[in-house]
Amino acid sequence: YEIRILKDGPYYRIYVTGEGFLYHMVRNIAGALVDAGTGVLTPEDVLSILDAKDRRKLGITAPAEGLALLKVYFAPITKEDIDKTISEPLFPWCR
Repeated sequence: YEIRILKDGPYYRIYVTGEGFLYHMVRNIAGALVDAGTGVLTPEDVLSILDAKDRRKLGITAPAEGLALLKVYFAPITKEDIDKTISEPLFPWCR
């Protein structure tokens, strides 16, 4: 449904919300966003890779460390549901 990137101090949090994911899909998305943000990939490169539908054209897959499943929705997902989930503290990393 959406991807949100939020800055939290020196860190960036990437929230990916969807109905189903392929193996390593979120890690591939995160890796591509890091490559785009650091200039390894240009916006045109990202569009070309998406058009080609070929994961092999992407860079590295982001490591699993730091990846967390925050919520499983059993009803249709609304923007309000996503906002609520993102605003909740991240256990056990609560402040």
